[in-house]
This record gives sequence, C-alpha cells and structure tokens, in this order.
Amino acid sequence: MSSIHFSPQVSIIDQTWVHEFFVGKGDLFLRWFTLLEERGRKQAEGIAKILHRYGARKVLDLCCGVGRIAIPLAELGFEVVGVDISSLYVQEARKKASERGVATRTKFMVGDVRKLSQHVSEYASFDAILSVWTSIGYFEEADDLEIFKQAREVTRKGGILIIADTACKESFLTREFREEDIMELEDLVAISKSSYDPLTSRLRTRWRYYRKRGKDLEFVAEVEYNVRIYGINEVAKMLEETGWEVLELYGDIVELQPYKLGRGLNLVAEAI
Repeated sequence: MSSIHFSPQVSIIDQTWVHEFFVGKGDLFLRWFTLLEERGRKQAEGIAKILHRYGARKVLDLCCGVGRIAIPLAELGFEVVGVDISSLYVQEARKKASERGVATRTKFMVGDVRKLSQHVSEYASFDAILSVWTSIGYFEEADDLEIFKQAREVTRKGGILIIADTACKESFLTREFREEDIMELEDLVAISKSSYDPLTSRLRTRWRYYRKRGKDLEFVAEVEYNVRIYGINEVAKMLEETGWEVLELYGDIVELQPYKLGRGLNLVAEAI
C-alpha cells in the first residue's frame, strides 16, 4: 500500500473550508451519505414524536444535506423546507423526494444558513427548526448567534428548535480521542488525521481521499473539516440570547432517553 503523507497544519481558522468541503469537493462526501440513510430514518422517527408533542407540522431543516431527515419526515406527513449550501446535495434531495413520492411536501433550496431569513422568509413562519448532525460551529460564535437569531425570526412564538446528534464537549472530551482513522466505501478510502485545540475548542480534521487501484491507493483529493465544539451550557446561553428557552435534553434522538454525561447534544428549545 502506498505511503501516506499529510500537509502541515496551519493555526488560523479559515472559514473557506466549509465551501471547499461541501461544495468544491462535496461529491466525495456525498458517497458517505449512503451509510447514514437508516440512521436518518430512525432519527426522523424520534424527531417526529417531539414534533407531534408540540403540535408542529411545518418544519425547516438547516444544513439538510441530501434530505436524510427531511424526506422521512415528509413521508410521516410533515411539510419540510430544507436549506443547504451544496447545490449537489440539494439536487440529490429533490431527486430522492420525487422518487419517494413526497416532492409536494418538501422544498429544498441552496443557501447559506447565515442568511437564513433571506432564503426562507417567503415560507415563514415555521412550527419547528431542525439542526441535526453537528450543523453548528462551522464558523465563529457570532455567526452561530446570528443563525439562531434568524431561526427565531422565522419561527412562530411557541414553535420549537431541535438540535440533535451534535458533538459537544460533554461527549467529545469523555471518549478516547482518535487522532487518525480510516473509512472505506467500495473503491473509496478516506484517511483522516485530527487535532483539538483547547484554547479555541475547535476540532480540525484533515481528510485525504484515495481510490483503490489493486494493492495501491491513488490519491484523489484532500479536504479539511474545522468545527467549534461547544459545551451544552454554551449553546443554552446562545439560545437564551437569541429568543429561545431550552425545555428538554435527551441522551439520544432515537429512543429519547434522558440525558447522560458522555452523550451528544440533543435538545428542544421553545421560541419565546
């Protein structure tokens, strides 16, 4: 197998990684979504229970990707609008929604969630906002505050925000940190190298993609993932500052078990 080398890391936060990861080279990450479809269906069922409890029917899915949450929710009878920065993912979501007979109950659009009001104002107001699978922390804290603020602006009073399956300090720092990892999907191999900066609470992962060529690996591309890992109290404070009140914490979004230390961030907040 060919030897593998990683480029030197830099110390500054370059926010252009989001566009490069999800847009410029988004086709590489697209293939991994196939591994998450069943997980997405189960999570959607758990989310649906919460939506029913709060009387929510009209839902906005932030960073919706290929619709792995939005489409199962539509199949359960909800109206869902999804926003994602990747035109490739949005195109795939529209295709899947059509194939599964829920195109009339879904609307997928390309957009930057930092300009949320601009993209979805014509569809407001929503009963519920979803942020699933670590869709916060991509930029700076001020950006996340603005996202929460705009999410509140397009949500009716008494509506809810669900943040689910999201990495947080309580889960991240209580497990063994893996600096290197390897994932394989058919002919594609992804090798990652990660580092965590406790001064900025940012997790930086460099992904190198290879294609199998016999016993060797042919280099395809390199991309970076750079995300802020918040503590649950930090997220709660940001929500409070932007018009939300945290109501519930769960250990997971599928079984909806009570929160336990070491679990990811799964919360429900109300628009006040």
